[in-house]
Amino acid sequence: MVDSPLHDTPVREVMDVNPPVLSGDSSLCAVARLLCERGHVWISEEPGSLHISGVVTDQNIVDLLSPLPERCYTTAIIRPKSLDHIQVARAHEFMTHPVLSCSPDDTVEDALSIMEERHVRILAVVERGELAGEVSLRRVLERFILLSCPLDEPH
Repeated sequence: MVDSPLHDTPVREVMDVNPPVLSGDSSLCAVARLLCERGHVWISEEPGSLHISGVVTDQNIVDLLSPLPERCYTTAIIRPKSLDHIQVARAHEFMTHPVLSCSPDDTVEDALSIMEERHVRILAVVERGELAGEVSLRRVLERFILLSCPLDEPH
């Protein structure tokens, strides 16, 4: 990437310090409610903890709500996560893990590289093993606009 003020910006300066967090024991309904507000939910190991063990995104919910095909051929063990095939009661049963993360001291360029490589739009920002915040493509785009786009330019 080309050096730019955006790329050299520490993640600490663009991260959201109030990410949505629920414990792994949270119900599907509790997760769904928060997911409607924020688009994702970080899942902690236990209530009140910031040690993150997973994340739930809209894709996890699509997987749960979509029926599996009637016939499925495979040479591996299938662990279906569709509500048509299993009862899912708690967040830890349908979250995605491990969590993709970066450090507050990483640069925006570092974070964008992870996002691009792993095809995600948000990363946990972890400091000393605990969730310190999150950095999203939206927050990076907001910083880009602030640094690079004239205020008087029409939409």
